[in-house]
Amino acid sequence: MLNRTRLAMTEQILSTETVGLPESAIDVLVFEVGEEFFGIEASVVRMITEFSAFDENIIIEPHIGSIKLSDTKIPLLNIAEFLQLPSTDRDGKLSAVIVSLEDGEFFSIIVARILKTISAEYFYKLPIEAMRYPDIYKSAFEFKGKFHLLLDLKGVLSRLIEHVKLQGEL
Repeated sequence: MLNRTRLAMTEQILSTETVGLPESAIDVLVFEVGEEFFGIEASVVRMITEFSAFDENIIIEPHIGSIKLSDTKIPLLNIAEFLQLPSTDRDGKLSAVIVSLEDGEFFSIIVARILKTISAEYFYKLPIEAMRYPDIYKSAFEFKGKFHLLLDLKGVLSRLIEHVKLQGEL
């Protein structure tokens, strides 16, 4: 799935068609999941925490688990499994990015490591016909001379819940 997406995305990006120029740059948190780099808008990030896969406050499931912080359980999305990428685990250490959407709903995603927050000025349209789940990606952005996918967290959450329901696990 990802290779087909990468090929089609490269063809589209070569046309340098941008989604639009924002009035100001948008901060993007760049992270690694399953040996691939992704980004999310930094404005939705509430906290980043590192944990071990053996931590008793963490339940890692194939798609949706939970992380317990200050007596509150927050859904923990395993997007590496969902996107069929290699394990995100790096020597038993993982990170969770806790985010909050406009409706105040909190959830977290498992990442292998946080790379950095960048100020992205240009975003590139994606060829939706080449993607299995086009609604989980907002656009592409450039980081270290390569193009990476900017995730739409509402789309990711909706698709993961839909996937788990179809599997009969929710």
